[in-house]
Amino acid sequence: MNKMRFGAILVSMDWHVGFYLSRRVVLTVPHTGVVRAISYDEFGRCKVFARNGVAVSCFYAMMQAIVTETQYRNSFAMICSLLHLSENADTEDLCDYMEQKHGAVLENFEIKMIQEGSDTQTNQ
Repeated sequence: MNKMRFGAILVSMDWHVGFYLSRRVVLTVPHTGVVRAISYDEFGRCKVFARNGVAVSCFYAMMQAIVTETQYRNSFAMICSLLHLSENADTEDLCDYMEQKHGAVLENFEIKMIQEGSDTQTNQ
């Protein structure tokens, strides 16, 4: 995977899901309750749904997550609701949906943090 997109769906190793906001922040439901922004370190190592090496953005679903006050039992329930999948959907259903609708499959990626130094103006 060589290009990340704002709003891409991330899937952690234990199947927590969230939206990519930045190199430092994931939008997810870390425990029962409302959608929250957490650190990438807190979310953990993960994969992303991508097509041809480019992460697929689910921007509109992510925007719904930002404005909703709905409480979810977990992050997977949040994604299923926002993508209009069945309440009974499982991980295979999510993968099938992403492949059929976006041509996307789960791919490995790594977020590389750039240390800020005296000569560094911005993060890359």
